[in-house]
This record gives sequence, C-alpha cells and structure tokens, in this order.
Amino acid sequence: GYLTKPITREALWDALRPFGEQVDKVLIVDDDRDFVRLLGRMLENPLRRYQVLRAYSAGEGMQMIEYHHPDLVLLDLALPDEPGTELLKCLRASSAAA
Repeated sequence: GYLTKPITREALWDALRPFGEQVDKVLIVDDDRDFVRLLGRMLENPLRRYQVLRAYSAGEGMQMIEYHHPDLVLLDLALPDEPGTELLKCLRASSAAA
C-alpha cells in the first residue's frame, strides 16, 4: 500500500490496521530526520507499541532490512542516494528468493 504526505496519525493507523498483530518491527526509511521522528512518535501508542527502526538513506534501509528483518517498511520513494523504487525492487527480489 502507500500513504501520501502529509501523513496523519489516523491515516497511518488505518494503513497498519489490516496487518493486525503480525507487525511488530516497523522500519521507517526517509532522508528527512524530522519526518522519521514524527512517524516514530505516531507509532507510539499505549495499546499497541511497535519496535521502530530508522534509516535515512536507501543504503541504510537495505542494511536494516538485512540485519533486522522488519515486518513492515515505510519507505520514502524520493531518497537522495538512490530512488526508493530501487530499494523496493531489491526488497521484493530478496523476499522472493527467501
């Protein structure tokens, strides 16, 4: 799925709701550190707390995916070092090989 900026807490929770309890680790990949911090705060909830991982580039994002195996990735498609679409292709290829 996808979300468009600006993201509201309600839109984020609506996007996560269909995954239910299957999602524990969420990786946020965005070069805007303030936005990453904002999403991290949006994911804080006393009823459902996610383990939030953060990456600020496509390269960092790929490393986090390889080492931490997040359940869900929130990915900015306009990253400065590599388009998010390229990271998405790598992610899909690695999950298809697994």
